[in-house]
Amino acid sequence: GVDFAIIRVGYRGQSAGGIYEDRNFKSNMSGAIANGIKVGVYFYSTAINEKEALEEASFVLNLIKDYEVIYPVVYDFEMFNENRTRGVSDGRINNNAIKFLDYIRAHGYHGMLYTNLRGIESHWYLDNFEGYRIWYAQYIDIPTYYGHYDMWQYTDSGRVDGIDVAVDLNHSYIAYEVVN
Repeated sequence: GVDFAIIRVGYRGQSAGGIYEDRNFKSNMSGAIANGIKVGVYFYSTAINEKEALEEASFVLNLIKDYEVIYPVVYDFEMFNENRTRGVSDGRINNNAIKFLDYIRAHGYHGMLYTNLRGIESHWYLDNFEGYRIWYAQYIDIPTYYGHYDMWQYTDSGRVDGIDVAVDLNHSYIAYEVVN
């Protein structure tokens, strides 16, 4: 019953800012693909400037180049004004996200921004993301955000056969096909 999976490719540390591959990335990708599941990936960012955002995008592209990534490459930034991003303006964070997504798109992938209600109401300037998909997270039966989004993450406590831990579950309102 699983149509797609968005797999974490990696993340940037919250204090020192190093970039790390998710320890389960390769096995998650291989397992999903072996079971006929279309995949996308996300990178958990704490970029504080455009240079770091481009570094993250390049890191992601290097790791996914040998996989058939059909679903989006997602920019996930949630640490607004916390830890290493303390004092970084929302404007700068929005520019970082656009820089990441533009780079991903220039290399033939679908780009997507991950957010929740707090991000939409307080931090993201969604008008700047025209041409990019939105992945909205709200763990509730019926979302309270009435704006446009292309994917909805509705729980973080889902169960999937073959996975021993709780997983996020999503509805996608877009059907993706091979693009690269």
